[in-house]
Amino acid sequence: DARRALEALLIAGPDVLIQVSALEALTALNAPPPLPQLVPLLQNPLTRRSAWRLIGRVRHRSAWVLMVRALRSSDP
Repeated sequence: DARRALEALLIAGPDVLIQVSALEALTALNAPPPLPQLVPLLQNPLTRRSAWRLIGRVRHRSAWVLMVRALRSSDP
């Protein structure tokens, strides 16, 4: 139940700080939400770090591809 409530805050979070708190709580629970819920949060500088931390816990090829692309684009 807690996981579902936290995931709901990611979609319709009334405040970005609440979204960050929900991301961090999901990280502490080791309960990453589906990748489509995380990807939009990469656009906001305030939620980006927490979203990446959870994407790293998603056990799906799409998440790994996304991480590799991001790492390649940050190369000097």
